[in-house]
Order: sequence, then structure tokens, then C-alpha cells
Amino acid sequence: MSGPAGTTSIVFAAASRRLGRTAAVANTALIIAGRRLGVLIVDWSKDGPAAADYFERFGAGAPPDSRVLESLFEQLTPRRPRGWRFDRFQPPGDSGPIDVATPVSDGRTGQLPELPWEEPIDVVVDLVRRAVDGSGYRYVLVDTPTAPAAGLQEVIARTSDRTVVLSEASVAGKRAAAHLIRKIDDEALTDITVLPVISGMPPGEHGGGPAVGRVPVISDALGAPGGADDEQAILGVEGGAGPLRVPYDRDRAERHVLAVLADGPETPEVRAYVRLAELVTGGEVTAPPALSADARQNYRAALGLADTGSPREIAIVHAWQDRLWADWAGACVESGGAKAVLVDAEDPDAWAAAGPGGATGTPADDRVTVVMASENLFRTLPPEELPEHLDLVCRLPGTPEERVAGQPRVLSLDPGDPRRVTALERDLKARLDLLDRTAGPAPSPSPRPLVPRHPLMRPPRCRTNVMLFPHRVFAGRRDRLREMRDRLTARLQDPTPYVLSGPAGIGKTTLAQEYVRLFGADYDTVWWISARTPELTRLGLAELSRRLRVPPKGDAVAAVLAALAEQSRWLLVYDDVEDLSELDGLLPAEGAGHVIVTSRTVAPSSTALEALPTGVGVSMLRAQVPSLTAEQAEAIVAMLEGEPLALTLAGAWLRETTLRLRGRDREVADLADWASAEYQAKVAQRLDDDDGDVVAACLAVSLAEMDVQPLAPLAARVVELCSWLAPEGVGHRILASEPFREALAGSAGPEALRPLAADGMVLDQVLWLCARYGMAEVLAGGRLLRIHRRIQELVQEGLPAETRERRRRAVMLALARTVPAQVDGPIQQHDELFGELRRHLPRLEAGQETDPAVRHWIVEQARFGYVSGDRGRLEDSVAVIESVLAVWPGDHLTGRLWAQLANYLRDLGEATRALAAGDRAIGILTEAAADESLAGVGEHAILAARRGQAADRRRLGQFSQSLGQMQGIYERTRSRFGDGHRDTVLAALNLAEATHLNGGHQAALDIASEALEIQERRLGLDDWLTIRVAQRVAEYLVVLGEPGRAGLLLADQRERARLMPTPDPLAVLHLDHVQGILWRDHPGEPARRPGQGTGGAGQRTGLRGVQTKAAELLGPDHPYTLSAGFSLAIEAGLGDRPRKAVRLATACREGFQRRYGDGHPFVQLCLIGLSGFLLGDERTEEAVAHAQRAYDALVDLLGPGHPWTLAAGLQLSRALTASGDVDGALELDEDAVENALEYLGEEHPYLKVAEEAARCSRTALARGRPRRRPVLYVDVPCV
Repeated sequence: MSGPAGTTSIVFAAASRRLGRTAAVANTALIIAGRRLGVLIVDWSKDGPAAADYFERFGAGAPPDSRVLESLFEQLTPRRPRGWRFDRFQPPGDSGPIDVATPVSDGRTGQLPELPWEEPIDVVVDLVRRAVDGSGYRYVLVDTPTAPAAGLQEVIARTSDRTVVLSEASVAGKRAAAHLIRKIDDEALTDITVLPVISGMPPGEHGGGPAVGRVPVISDALGAPGGADDEQAILGVEGGAGPLRVPYDRDRAERHVLAVLADGPETPEVRAYVRLAELVTGGEVTAPPALSADARQNYRAALGLADTGSPREIAIVHAWQDRLWADWAGACVESGGAKAVLVDAEDPDAWAAAGPGGATGTPADDRVTVVMASENLFRTLPPEELPEHLDLVCRLPGTPEERVAGQPRVLSLDPGDPRRVTALERDLKARLDLLDRTAGPAPSPSPRPLVPRHPLMRPPRCRTNVMLFPHRVFAGRRDRLREMRDRLTARLQDPTPYVLSGPAGIGKTTLAQEYVRLFGADYDTVWWISARTPELTRLGLAELSRRLRVPPKGDAVAAVLAALAEQSRWLLVYDDVEDLSELDGLLPAEGAGHVIVTSRTVAPSSTALEALPTGVGVSMLRAQVPSLTAEQAEAIVAMLEGEPLALTLAGAWLRETTLRLRGRDREVADLADWASAEYQAKVAQRLDDDDGDVVAACLAVSLAEMDVQPLAPLAARVVELCSWLAPEGVGHRILASEPFREALAGSAGPEALRPLAADGMVLDQVLWLCARYGMAEVLAGGRLLRIHRRIQELVQEGLPAETRERRRRAVMLALARTVPAQVDGPIQQHDELFGELRRHLPRLEAGQETDPAVRHWIVEQARFGYVSGDRGRLEDSVAVIESVLAVWPGDHLTGRLWAQLANYLRDLGEATRALAAGDRAIGILTEAAADESLAGVGEHAILAARRGQAADRRRLGQFSQSLGQMQGIYERTRSRFGDGHRDTVLAALNLAEATHLNGGHQAALDIASEALEIQERRLGLDDWLTIRVAQRVAEYLVVLGEPGRAGLLLADQRERARLMPTPDPLAVLHLDHVQGILWRDHPGEPARRPGQGTGGAGQRTGLRGVQTKAAELLGPDHPYTLSAGFSLAIEAGLGDRPRKAVRLATACREGFQRRYGDGHPFVQLCLIGLSGFLLGDERTEEAVAHAQRAYDALVDLLGPGHPWTLAAGLQLSRALTASGDVDGALELDEDAVENALEYLGEEHPYLKVAEEAARCSRTALARGRPRRRPVLYVDVPCV
């Protein structure tokens, strides 16, 4: 497959990570370059490290023809103009240059450009091969993503001359590699060479490697238990040498060590890579590049390899407030090959760590000390106390030059221009005699370890949802912050959580917020996730998915976690986790970011917070009340045992009390003295009542004080009511609502509400009063009131049982009454209301409530959850809804909730359970509608439930029952609501689908076309329902043999879908599926109308992309995914790839069998396809058996005149012809012609196929040899 210019394509692949695949690519390229053969690395790996990382010290600019190369490769990623960068590297020694092609990530989303998977696979393959051949290099080495997806496997198989598949040494790893080898081999159209390579080698050993040749298909050998012989069997290696082994060392991989430069030519490691290069070049390269001993030693020294001694240690002394600057300087030092030791100047042992011996025993003569000079530092360490001859003084922005005038080596860290930061990094290294390892290209777009950025280089727009209370007092815990920062920044691409644990009120959340305040500028994304329940955690991750604009998929959580693995500079905070095990599957597994978790649960790996030291508590109180003496503050801290939440309440009480009493002819000091004594007395009395709980005692004192202040009683009642709501916060919209005011009146009394009625701003005063007393935080400019969960719990516990229940119900009813009695329009329009109510509902324990308003809220909340939820949440919600239905009475609200449950189950592909739930809904709603006092109630819900039930019957193969039911539903809906109503259009759409499945293709087209015309008149073109109806019209046009009309209609709808303001990924997927079938069956049809733009939903998406997206959106076993997979199987069968078609069709058949049973019509369609594909693979006997089985089943299920029965008969006749039974084939063909005329009409395309098949059979009988027969495959419809 080498190109005309002699280009050889070598692809490196692996089924799992951390095998040294990129190291193998880099070392192989280096050996090839040693022969001065042109070599290009195409770095398509999404894993770190990048190929360019191995050569970053040898940057030589760009290749001379880089613009030509970029234009050539940009054809591979048409959605992203300027999506490639080419860099040249010149390794040391007698080597030619190595060029690296790197796809450039999107600056906004961090996503890498993709191959145009929307195109047919043949087009993608041609584009890749043209780019490789047109590059002009002798060898092109392609580093692919780990575990390449099915589409990429096919591209590898059809574009590579040699493929290297790396494998783990374990039996499981070898089996995974063997599976990947078999997949690639199956996709190949011609013989290809696949070279299995074991990662990791015993010291002093390397494998000889197999003979270059085609790797046989692996079959029974997959069960081999291990050992040398079994290893060869598992991997399918021919010859006795065994598979090649190459080195892998994780530490070296993280440091991007090139073994060919670091190790001698006779070492096993280098010899293994040379053997690999020899195999992939067909013997053209047989030796490593020449390199002098000095050059090798310099390289080893630059990378700090073991035999060069310990790296230099550089102490960076800084003020705590300047930690960001010290982090950045430390990163520069580390990248230069030295070890950075950060020293806080306020640490008593700071100069001991920076002095002789340092932190690791560095000799005094080798000691290097850098000081980050700033006014913050000079408050602790005055300039005159600095040593006279520091190695370097870094003057931070805002620090006058004269403050460091006595120091001989000063470097200003203010670059002046952000574009000069890289030059500043080099200058810093040069001053410290460090190697410049930043020379060369810009950082790779792949996720990299989170390196602290220059503090003046803040992200232009940080994606964050964090709201910090501006008036919070934070004191102490610098050691914990330092530890948190050290541990997070020390990790590479490993987002292992830093867990803060401790009892409620100990300051876990506050500490995490302080970390965000101090170091948030180092991140491009900072996302706070309320994680006290798994549902809330999923909700927070789903919100992050929308903020990052992750393409909608079936499980938003899985999608965003996968996206984070490919992005860098993100921080996730999971706050208030009840049980750490509940985070399983909800944490990023990889990626260049950080995770902080707060939890009351103490785990072995967590950092447990304890009470504040006395000195810190004193500082905290005196920050609130400066007139307190140290002794007074110490007494209060001792009484409150250093509990941060208790100290917050105490400081607020003292501040408010002294402010209230000021001006009453008393000195400030006297006020503080009195307030301190008074507070201690009140708390001491409460401690006896609260069993020694200091937070409970302080809260009781504050609430008692509030009861005697103006507006304070109202504020106390707000705190009481909000204690039942989500601690994440209560929106101002709810607090200001009339139902909530009525709840306040019920608890505080009508008189207390008079100020609110007179002046709307009084509510804001009340909310801020809650904040002033330390019981709440007012955030987002007053739009959110947040109360600590511990305070909520204590408030509830402090109420008598009867009052507690009364308050809970009052709040529950208030929130229920904020839900409109009639939720108009699409429920997504009420996203703000239902989005917040979703957080409060579980706290109120409303599932057992009988009040109609609450139950109405639950029904509407279920509707909202259905239309806005991801697949994972749908599954969780089913169990919740079922538990509620178990206790609700049998009225119309219960019927509506049963109908919503049916919707959930239907969306999950559970048609049988959905049908049963629909039966319950219809029965209850019908009985409720019979009540004369509820005349008309539930009619719409009944029709909607029946419509859903008819859809379930279609999915279950009950086509005639569905059609009969839909005819009645359509007439009833039209008579009830008229032709133009949305529900009538939906009913018409469903009727068209049922008619189509029953074989009435033309009638289905007529019904759908009329519905489309009505819908366009009613709402115009820009509506998702219009697009869905148009998609069905196009689908029926394709079946009826009108590809031209279908193509134009689809092109218009896909462009409209692209311009829609809100996404509907399932509707787009349907469009793409029909379009893919159109292009498959009519390859001459244009992709779009002349002049139509490209981009977004308007892009072509091939059937491979449809199947992949369906699996992501709905799951691999969903009926829609199986349907898309079968369409792909037909594409493979028509493309003369029968083995692939058989494999895909078998998987689809088995999937439908598991879900619906052997007798379902969809299973028979799969058998029809399988029969044809088996004929292509010359398995005639099996083909006859499959076709006969499908034909017999469809005659019984659908009758002889159904189009699918005709298709089965034609396929059976085709198989019989191949088996030699032409008489039997002709009989079937003549029956097909007769049935097609009778049931389908003279214009149906199936009649033409049947007539052509009959002619072929007659010709075969007359001439004694078969004639090429027409092929008719039927796609499994998506219902």
C-alpha cells in the first residue's frame, strides 16, 4: 500500500494505556532519522505524553514546507480550518531531522479536531492515504489514541503498510491486544502486516520479533493460559522467536526519556528499539544513530537520570500571599532539571530549610537560594535582613526597585507584555544556570500535567460556578492550605482527590473555598459540585457538561468525565459528601486537573480537620470585633473549643451587639467587655441545655437575640423555613413569592409581614440580617440565600416536634404553590424554576404527601426531569417514581405520573414495562374522567398515554394492533383539538409510522406529508417537531425510491437543525441515520444542496458515526443503536466486506433477540441481511437456513403481502439459486411478483426488484448458469 512516492505508513496502536506506545514511536523515528531518511510523526494520540514532548529540547522551528503540509493535512479535519501544526526537531549526533504533525486543540473547548466521520468510510480512508502519500516523507509514523474506536480501526487497516500493536505482558493484556489485532485484520481489504510487541522487558532481554507477514486470525488461541508458547498463540505470532519486547519505565515515560539517546547502543533497551525499527522498515534500518559519549552524558544530565547524582536543589523563599509566584518559579526550576523547595518565610524553619544542607542535605557550596521579593515578604523579612549575596532575587510586580537595590542579581517578574512570559521563563533559568527545556514548539495540545501559570497570565474567562461570600472571615490553617497546594501540584496527570474530612462546622467547605480564592487563577475551569447525594453530584456534573459544551450524549456524566480527561487546568470541588463510596463512577479517572472532596466521613486517605488553635480563634474573633482584648477572645475560644462555625456565630453576635449598643454613653472598650461577659454567660447557660454542643448553644443565643430586634423575628423565621430546603441555597424568586410569604405569615404572624407588604426592599434587609448574625450567606448579588447544613439541622432539632412538622409542611406547600396550575408550553421554558425545585424536593420528603398541590408539583417535576435529564438520571428516577406511585391514591394525578413513568421506561428502551405502565395510566385516567365533577380532566393525558402505548406496541412488533389503536387516537385527537394542534400533528406522525410498519409505504408518505404541511403553516420551519415530521417524510421517500426529493428535504432539515437555539441530539441523529441510508443506497446523491453551508448539525454523518453517537446517547444495547448497527452492516455487505457485515448483523440480531425474543419482526430483518452477507462469504447452506427461517416467520407474523415478507422471499430465492435450486427460486420470485402487484401496486420499487429476480431465475433455467441477481436489504426501522 506504499504511496507512489515510496511513502511507508506505520501505525502504532494499543488496547490500553501506559505501555510506552509514544516512546516506541519517538525512538523508532529517531533510529530512522539516524539513516537520514525522511520521517514524519503524526501525533493523533489523545493520551499524554505527546510525541513532541520527547524532542522538545531539540526544537528547530518549522519544516521549510510547513504551510504546504498544513494545507494538506487540514483536508483531514475540514471542520477545523488551521487545525494542524508542523514542528521540526534536530536531535543531537549524526541524525537527520524529525518532523511532528500535531492537531491543534480548540482554544475554547479544548477538543482536538476529528477525522470527518460524517463522510462514508471510503472517503475518510482516501483522505488519510492522500495526506500520507502527499507528505513526501519516506516514513510516516502515526501515534493513535489508546483503544481506537471501530471507525479508526478500519482506517488503520486500510491505510497502514505496517501496524504495531503494543500489549501488556499479562495474559489479559495480551488477549486485549489480540482482540485489537483481530479487529484490524477483519477490517482490512488486503493482506496487511500487524506486528505485536510486548511492553516491558526483563533486564538484559529483548525478543527477536516475529517474521514480517500477515498476522493470522486469532481464534481458539485466545483461551491460552500463558507461557512462551501460549504467548505466541494468544498474539498469533508466527515463527519461534516469540513477539518482540520493548522497554517501558513509567518514570522515564513521565520524563520523556529517549532510550536511544540515554542508553548505550549495546544495551538491551536500544537493541530492542533497533529491532523494532528493522521490522517496520523491512530491514532498511538496522542500527542506532551515532552519538558521542559526551552528547549522551549531557542528555542524561539534562533529564536528571540516576547516574548523574541528585539534582540541584533550589530553595524559593516567599511570603504566603505570594505562593502563586513561588509555584510558577518552582515549575520553571523543575523544568530546568533542578529540584525546587518552596519555603514559606513565616515558617520558623524557613531559613533552616534554605540554609546549608537544605531539605535534602545539599552541601553549602551547592546551595542555591531564590527570594521572591515583595511587600508581603518584607513585612516578615525586612530587606536589610536579607543575605547580601543571594543567588537570585525575583522582584514581584508592585515592589519598588529600591527595596532590593543592595542585591547584585535581581530579576523583575513583570513581563510587561503577556507574550513575553516564555522569554521570562528562559531568563529565570539562565540566571540559575539551568537547562532551557522550554525551547522548541509550543506545548502539546494533549492534556499535560497542570503546571502553575505565571500569575499575570490569568485565563481570559474562567468557567466557574463558585460563589464566594465576600464578608467571610478566614484565619489560620495555612499549614493545611500549604499541604493541599503541595499535594495537588505535585501530582502529574492523576486527579486523585484531596479529601478534607471532619465533623459538621469544622470548616471543610470554608477551607476549600479559600483554596479556590487563592489559587483559582491557575485553572481555566473551577466547578463546585454539591455532592451530599449521588443525584446532586450527577446534577452538578451535568451542569458542568453544559457549561463546557460537551456534545450531548446519553449519559452526561460519562460524557463530561471523558471530556475532562482530554482537557487541562480544571478544578472540581465535591462538597459535603455523605459517603465517599457514593462517588464511585462520578470522579474523573484521568486528566490534567485537580479534585477536592469535603466529607464528614473520615477515611484513611483523608486529611482530618480539627478545632482551630487558640491564636487563630482569637484572630478570627478580633477581626469581627477589634475592640475585644486578647484575653477576652481567648476565653470565648476556650469555651467554644475552637469550633469554627461556633466562632463565626460568636463573632457575629458580638459585632451586632456592640454596634447596636454603641452611642449609649458607653466606651467601646466597655461595650466589648460587657458583650464578652454577657455572651459567655448566655452560652454557658445554653451549654447545659444543649448537652455541651457549642454550635447549638451559640445558635440558640443568636436566635434568641434576633427575636427582640426590629425585623429580626422575621429573619429568624426565614432561617427556620429555609432549614428544610437545600443547603446549596434558596433563590430570591422563591423567597419573594407569594406562597413563601404566606408561609412566613403562618410562622411569624401577619403583623411581622406588614413591613414586607409596605416595602419590597425589606426582604433584602431581612436576608442580610440573617447573614449579619452568621447564620447564612447572601450570594450572587442577593439572588441566593445559603445556610450551613449544620445550622439547618440544629434549627430543626430545636423546634418542638409538632412545630417542626408544621414548618416542613408549610415550606413544602409554599414551594408546591410556586408551580403554575397549568405549565404552559414546553416545560424546558421553566428551567430556572424546576431546576431549583429539583434540589429542594428530596429534603422535604414529599413523596408520601397527599396534598394535591404537592402531588401536582411532583408530576410536573417528573415531566421536567424526563425532558431535561440524562440517561443515568432517567434510570435513577424510575425507582423513585415507582416508590411514590406505591402510596398515591388512584386519581388523575396518579394516572399522569404513571404516564410519565411510561415515558421514562420508553426512553430507556423498556417497551414491555412502558406498555404496562401505560395501561395503568390509562385505566386510572379513564376512571377519573368518568367523575362528572372532573368533566374533561385527563382527556389530553389519556390520548397522550394511548399514543405512547401504540408506540410501545410498534416496538414490540405488534404492528397491526398499533395501527388500529393509532387510527382511533388520531381521529379522537383531531376531533378534540383540530387539525392544527400540536397533539394532532404528533398523532398523525405516529399514524404514519404505524402505517409504514404495516407495509403501507405510500399511505404513510401521504399522512406524513400532510402533517408536515400543517405543521409548517402552524409553527413555521424552526421547530423540532417540524424537523421530526420532515425526517419521516424523507425516510418514506427513500423507501419508495425517490432519493432526489429525500436528499433535498434532508439537506434543508439538517441546516435548520444546525440553527435551532436549543439542541435535540436524538432528532439530529434520526436525520443523520436517514441521510446515511440515502448515501449508502444512492451514492450518487449530493451531500447537500448547492451553496449550502457546512458545520454543526449540517455536517454529513456516515452510518459509522450514527452508530457511535447512538451508543453514546442511548447505550450500546438500545434498540435504536442496534438499528443503526444493522444499517452499518448493510453498508459493509454492499461494500463487499461480508465478514464484517456478518459480525455486525449477528450482534444486532442477538441484541434484538435479548430484548424482544426470537419471533420479533426485527430479528427476521436481521436474518434476511445475514443470509445475504453469508452468501458473500460463500456460506451458502447457512444463508439458505437463515432466509428460510425469516421468510416463514414473516409470512406468519405479517402476511405474504407485506414488503418485508417479499424481501425475505427474494433473499431466500437468491440463496436457493446459489445452492443450485433454481426451480425453487423461480417459484418464490413469481409469488413475490404476484403479491407485490396485489398488495403494493405497480409503482412500488419492490415490484421492480421482484420482476428482475424472476427474469434472473428464468435466465438461469434457460442457460444453465445463474445470472447476477438484485439484492434487497431492509433496514431495521427506528421506532
